[in-house]
Amino acid sequence: MIKHLTNRFDNFVEQRLLVANSVVTHHKRTYILPNRFGYLLLIIILLMLIAATNYQNSLAFVLTFMLIAIGHNTLVITYRNLLNLQTTILPTKPIYLGQSLHIPVKVQSLNSRDHFSVGIGHHKIIQQLLNLPSGKVVQTEIEYQPIKRGWFKPERFYLATTYPLGVFRVWSWFRCQHQYLVYPKPEKPPFDVQQLGYLSDLDSQDIKAGHEDFYSIREYQAGDARRDIHWRAYAKGQGLATKQFSEPKGQLATLDYRMFDSVEPYNRVELRLSWLCYLIREAAGSQTPFGLSLPGQNFPPAQGKEHVEHCLQALAEFGQQKQHTNNAAPELSPNQERVAK
Repeated sequence: MIKHLTNRFDNFVEQRLLVANSVVTHHKRTYILPNRFGYLLLIIILLMLIAATNYQNSLAFVLTFMLIAIGHNTLVITYRNLLNLQTTILPTKPIYLGQSLHIPVKVQSLNSRDHFSVGIGHHKIIQQLLNLPSGKVVQTEIEYQPIKRGWFKPERFYLATTYPLGVFRVWSWFRCQHQYLVYPKPEKPPFDVQQLGYLSDLDSQDIKAGHEDFYSIREYQAGDARRDIHWRAYAKGQGLATKQFSEPKGQLATLDYRMFDSVEPYNRVELRLSWLCYLIREAAGSQTPFGLSLPGQNFPPAQGKEHVEHCLQALAEFGQQKQHTNNAAPELSPNQERVAK
């Protein structure tokens, strides 16, 4: 019976749940009930009222009605302590599977009152307790633990308070529109990748003459091209010198999803993606140009932060339906704006 009522209440909440990156707590989406201490206080008041009525004791009546008044005032104060709070969920950088996702959150009071002991978390778990001075913004973080790679959609956020006496609990739920990217967990392959076709001969000591990257300066020799002469040094009276340029030997590295076929015949997707993720991080750390080849998707050899992020995102989204990745909140209609406030 209790489980059935709980499920019906959850369905009722889901239908009224606001989905936005910035939400103001409103009485239409704020709920209040006594907690276990509140129910205990209610039982005590009922017993005192029965005893006062039975013995016709005036002092017992006075004490009972005082407790009722205190309970009523506490209910009003607790409820107002959560109203008119603006909560804004912010984007954050991607993480690797196995790491904790820390979502930045800003909370501020929109009225002239201070708010005390306001808890924020997700589902029904309070992670942070905040004191919110009037008009000031307080920033905190909510921690999630994603269990799979790809685009992570957080569970509903949870605001709650029991201030001041801890006998009533007021709470509100909402969902954010942001989605957060989770890369595969990087794992080092237990074998020599070079033997599988990973062309990693781009060692910093293994170079040849070229016209790509500046390498060093040497003395001028007859026959050196005029464009390679270090004219700035010559203008300073340091004599003729020639600038040397270099380019890597061999072919650029290409990381191929299929290159693990000989060592991983069962095609365990997550394991292959973890190995590729590790190799991408290694290539990025050594500033080695690399390409990535996945079934149905190819990235030509390149280097740089943007190239690395695109490749890691491709690993995270591999085999999954592409989702909306724009973290910006869409514009709300006038009716939705009115509801959000």
